[in-house]
Amino acid sequence: MPINGVGPSGIRLVGDKAALQSATVNWPKDIKLATVPDLLAAQFPKDAKLEQVRGACPEERLSGSRIYRATLAGRKPLYLHIQYAAADRGGSTSTIEMEPQRNKLWIC
Repeated sequence: MPINGVGPSGIRLVGDKAALQSATVNWPKDIKLATVPDLLAAQFPKDAKLEQVRGACPEERLSGSRIYRATLAGRKPLYLHIQYAAADRGGSTSTIEMEPQRNKLWIC
């Protein structure tokens, strides 16, 4: 699936046709946390309200995460857990998890 400003990416959906519980985007390259607001803005309509609701956790050193809330006019919010995890051998994993409510596992 193409993602604006990033390129092709994989997406995993959990749920069924009646109720999507979560979606995870496996980012094809390192997420630069400083550019996340711009990357998110490119994915949503211009009138969407995007706000960061949690910054980095205190123990994050090589890795990093943020939580954003995206709200479209007349819709319930969508929570986005953006995560960059550096591996000890030089690789990394970047993901964006999306859920209709803030997941308790995203707490620092």
